[in-house]
Amino acid sequence: MEHDRLQLIESRAETLLSELKEDNDSFVYSTSLLIMVVLFLLAIVFLYIKIGFSINLLIYLVGLTGMLAYYKMNMNKAFSENARLANYKSIDTDDKVNYVTGLLKYLSSGFDVKLTRIRSVKWFYTILFPLFLLILRETYVGEFTTQTFLLNLFVGVITGVIWYYYFVQGENKLNEDREEINNLINKIFS
Repeated sequence: MEHDRLQLIESRAETLLSELKEDNDSFVYSTSLLIMVVLFLLAIVFLYIKIGFSINLLIYLVGLTGMLAYYKMNMNKAFSENARLANYKSIDTDDKVNYVTGLLKYLSSGFDVKLTRIRSVKWFYTILFPLFLLILRETYVGEFTTQTFLLNLFVGVITGVIWYYYFVQGENKLNEDREEINNLINKIFS
């Protein structure tokens, strides 16, 4: 009975792992991140050409640099954890409990990588897209007055909130899959 339960859990884990590896989320989210960064940099270049160096330009560059550092640190952490857990393949397959547990932990870390990626891209679009709109406005209309700045900031915040909720559905799906994996791990030891 115990062996059958482990076999079912292993089968489900193998199915989830093949779905995880076949998914092209990495390409989609990395490309969307690249698009946002390139558009942001181009807008900064056009702003620099139009008005020269300004404090706003420096703020935009610091914002972009901070977001890129945030992305890189989070992804490195997720990748290193995933690489550490990839050694489940070296566990003897006859030791079903340890092998299936290692497989599930590796699978969970794979979902953590995807979640980290989608969360990072979500924050990129939530924070940088409104700033991108501010840069475009400043490039084409000119410097802000207090009233126009507040109005544009309000529009930017609304746009950021829309981007935030745009990514929530994909994040929730990944959280459900990861929760299923955690439940499978708990079933092994119950």
